[in-house]
Amino acid sequence: MLRTTVVPTMLRAGNKINVIPNAAEAQVDVRRLPNETREEVLARCRQTINDSAVDVSLAPRQQMPATEPSSLTTPLYHAMERAIARVYREKSWFPT
Repeated sequence: MLRTTVVPTMLRAGNKINVIPNAAEAQVDVRRLPNETREEVLARCRQTINDSAVDVSLAPRQQMPATEPSSLTTPLYHAMERAIARVYREKSWFPT
């Protein structure tokens, strides 16, 4: 809810333990904010990688529509909020 997240979920490289692979692939799960476009996220990824010594390509595969955010006012949400507050209040490092 606060920022776009990018999480590597699958990594693939060589198939022998004693050989340095000449290529590697990472598949990542990206959850973007509703106000960001796919192109903005890809541009930020390219800017972050920005390594002229390595040939990197981005190949978006699947895009799924966003779901409606869960309500923060349901009885379940309030129960979870109270339970979490109780647990963390018992810890000495919890800010009061």
